[in-house]
Amino acid sequence: DEPDTLCIGKHAALLDPARGGTVTNSKLWNTGGISDSLLVSPALSTTYQVLITDANGCTFTVSDIAVNVFPPLSVQ
Repeated sequence: DEPDTLCIGKHAALLDPARGGTVTNSKLWNTGGISDSLLVSPALSTTYQVLITDANGCTFTVSDIAVNVFPPLSVQ
């Protein structure tokens, strides 16, 4: 599931979107994180990717996991 749009300074947990198939061994996020989930707090709208490797060594890249950020407030 993709998170809703965030306010600056808030965070979202991105989860491994893979379902079915052989049990996965690793998830490598484009941020360098290696985990089932990734906690992010971007200052700008950002798109994330995760490379999933299963127990057979087969890989699949999930891209375009978007986290949108509301623009900052401005005082006029």
